[in-house]
This record gives sequence, structure tokens and C-alpha cells, in this order.
Amino acid sequence: MLDPGLGIVNVAVKAVTGHDILFLGSQGWVIPTLAGIGVWKSMGYNAILIFAGLQTIPAQVYEAGRLDGASEARMFTHLTLPLLRPILAMVTVLTVIGSFQVFDLVAVTTKGGPANASNVLPLYIYSKGFAEFDFGYALTMSMALFVLMLTITFVQMRLLRANESDTN
Repeated sequence: MLDPGLGIVNVAVKAVTGHDILFLGSQGWVIPTLAGIGVWKSMGYNAILIFAGLQTIPAQVYEAGRLDGASEARMFTHLTLPLLRPILAMVTVLTVIGSFQVFDLVAVTTKGGPANASNVLPLYIYSKGFAEFDFGYALTMSMALFVLMLTITFVQMRLLRANESDTN
């Protein structure tokens, strides 16, 4: 889809702008392109989690909101979002953790290029450990990444109050 010559995205871009874009071959476009691919890749999983969370909200809550005269927008902001807080917190934490684990996407598409523009930490750890056989340095970076992810997850859980539910 992103091929400069045959990809459907580039055909549409060329029809609008008149020129092709090297999505995975340009230093300026490679990171936004990989981010877009990552979002597309996880969108279905996140949608299923949020849908499952919506199914846990009792219908009586919405019925009470309608009886009180609340509009759909007000019910969404004052009922649905607060009741979905634990699910949204989990989705946020899983998405942030997943964003640190982009090894497979980068390894398959760009291998860290062009000119190291998409060389992410997991790929760098892999190349240090298995291409340069510097296992000690790779292990140290892996442990630092683990501590960083643990800290970020803890902070997110605290800020999002993920263990609190508004169902009471």
C-alpha cells in the first residue's frame, strides 16, 4: 500500500499533489508512517476491549440518565466515560507498553533505516546483542528499558486512577 510506484496510498497522494512520497524511504516520513502502521495494527484489539467495557455498563444507568433529561452528549461525558475509566486506563497502559515494543514492525519494514532514522531502542538492543555480540551492553539496555516501562506504567496507573470505578 505504501510502495512509491504501485501502492494505493501513493496513487491517491499523487492524484492530489502530483508527486510520490517515500513513506518508508524518507527520513521525515518514516517515523510518522511507522506510527500510523502501529495504530492501524492495534486499533482492532483496542476497539474490542472498549466494546467489551461498554457491554459491562448497566442499561439502568442510561435509563436513569434519560429520565433525568440528560442529552446523549451529557450521558457520554458524565456516565459512559467515567464508567469506562478502568478499561480506558488498561487500553492506554497497553498501548504505551506496545509503543516501546516496536521491534517487529521496524525490523520488517526498514531495519532501522533510512540513515538510522527509524532505529528504535529494541532494534538497537537486538543489533548490539546478536550482530555485535555485546550481550552485556544489550542486557543492561534491556534492564533499563524494563525499569523505564515499569515506572511509566506505575505513573499511568496512578494518574488514571485505574483501580477506581465510578459504579457506586
